[in-house]
Amino acid sequence: MAKKVKRPIAVFHEDQYRVVGKFVLKCKTIAQDFTNNVGVLPTPVPTTITFLADVGKLETAETNAEAKIVGAAAARDLLYQQVVSDLHQWLSYVQSLADRLNNPSAAINLIQLAGFEVKGVGRKSKPILKAVLDTKTGITTLTAKAAADRAAYNWQYTNDLGTTWINIPPTLQAKTTISGLTLSEKLAFRVQSITKEGANDWSDAVTL
Repeated sequence: MAKKVKRPIAVFHEDQYRVVGKFVLKCKTIAQDFTNNVGVLPTPVPTTITFLADVGKLETAETNAEAKIVGAAAARDLLYQQVVSDLHQWLSYVQSLADRLNNPSAAINLIQLAGFEVKGVGRKSKPILKAVLDTKTGITTLTAKAAADRAAYNWQYTNDLGTTWINIPPTLQAKTTISGLTLSEKLAFRVQSITKEGANDWSDAVTL
């Protein structure tokens, strides 16, 4: 009897993004992945424009909630659930496309191109990027997963939830430091590795 091939399942680990700022960054990254791969993800519902509009409303609502404007926290929570609902629709869309592929490897690749994870795949691997801030010295250390024996690394950070990315000097090691940042900022970081095959995509943004 032939062995049954396990069906790849697209997942979004909502529990990892309870912090609204981190959730917003992840949503922007997924939206960018959809935009970059429109050829294989042509008709998402909601559209990418609508999704980003909902994310923008959530971002504004979070700013209002942090300013303790009356009623802002409740409004933010409703918008958070709206964006979660949007993501679930996108998950279903990606899953339907993946299910049409006869090759499990191709299905996994499609799910990951969309910015989602695959159930049971790669959850225990070393993270692509880790950021640690030493509050005594004010130095933030970024450590990336090595891309190859010989590789270069571009680094960026943002303090406005991904609207603007600021370059950090590139390195030939999978590690760098940056000083002068504080936890009071909405900080996130990303890395891009460059090997002999060329430049890879920027990693997902990670927060402190």
